Amino acid sequence: MILQRQRLAEILTVLGTSVGNKVMKVADFVQFKFDTKRGKLMISSTDFNAFLTVDYGELALDEVDVPDVFLIQFNKLFAIVKASTTEDVIFKSKGKVIIVRTNGEYRFETWANAADFPAHSFVYEEIGRWPVPEIMSAWNKVSIAVSKDVTRIAYQGVNYDGSFAATDNRRLSVVRSSGDDAAEPMLLPLAFGNVLKHCKSVVSVGPTDGNKTLVMVCEEIGLIASVRLLDANFQDYKKVLGMYKPGVVVKMAKQPLLSAAARLMVFSDALYKVVKVSLLNVDSTLYLDLDITHEGGGNESIEVEETNVENVEVGKQFEYLYHVDNLIDAVTAVDDPEEVTLEFQDNGFLWIREGLFTHVLTPMVE
Repeated sequence: MILQRQRLAEILTVLGTSVGNKVMKVADFVQFKFDTKRGKLMISSTDFNAFLTVDYGELALDEVDVPDVFLIQFNKLFAIVKASTTEDVIFKSKGKVIIVRTNGEYRFETWANAADFPAHSFVYEEIGRWPVPEIMSAWNKVSIAVSKDVTRIAYQGVNYDGSFAATDNRRLSVVRSSGDDAAEPMLLPLAFGNVLKHCKSVVSVGPTDGNKTLVMVCEEIGLIASVRLLDANFQDYKKVLGMYKPGVVVKMAKQPLLSAAARLMVFSDALYKVVKVSLLNVDSTLYLDLDITHEGGGNESIEVEETNVENVEVGKQFEYLYHVDNLIDAVTAVDDPEEVTLEFQDNGFLWIREGLFTHVLTPMVE
């Protein structure tokens, strides 16, 4: 069997999204399977949370001298294919050994039974064809708020109900639908975004029977994927959005704020992530002041361009504590490359709003 090396490398890059499982050893392998009826080669991978299959395309079956179905350890094969310089990758079989030839000859002994690789049905009911750039943008804005706490499954994904929303119970990030796109809620795992980034223009999506998995079809790259939906109920994020009320608005240059926070981060560590944010009036000029005090410390002030506060008194106007990483994530998610608008409520809630995007940071208690 002779495959184009560049095409195979592209396919393995996509399949690498879903490889490996601490319990199921077969997930370390990639499956090669021939569709003899259509004369095509299908290449698949799984981590048992997502199942991916890419259609390599038509293949001359009379040139195939390997089993109809076989497994190869993914990491080793991908490393060889990426590092090779040949035009093609040649596969041959000799007994239970798969031989791969590029710049040299590499032998893969059979360590997993092809029959152990899970079969998967991609029967689904399409609920939409989504423009990938728009959905990817929304996903990137929202997924920053997904929790890393593995004990709280309801916070480990992105809720989709026509809008996208995620929270780790310290922050909420939402991209609202631009139209009347209400849908049955489903909690998407991070694997959804990992697959989506490989798609190009349009992705077709729809749940399978029982709404336990979501099928994604990216025809341009021959990919069909199934991701396991999270079995949990997302919190009522619309109730949180309904808590908004006008606060102190601070408009300022985006990059100086991000740069200051990045420099001050050197005084944070894995456990201490607190930044003190305050609004100062110094000689009739307003500054947003950032301060971190931990094993030393640092302080920077960034001039405010606009505010809705009138008759500002000299000195400190307010002071709240936030998670510094979360603050940087929220400001970075704003599309405007020049400016960012922060809105501080009396309870310390920090709102960042831009178009359909809303991000809410809750204050910390030191």
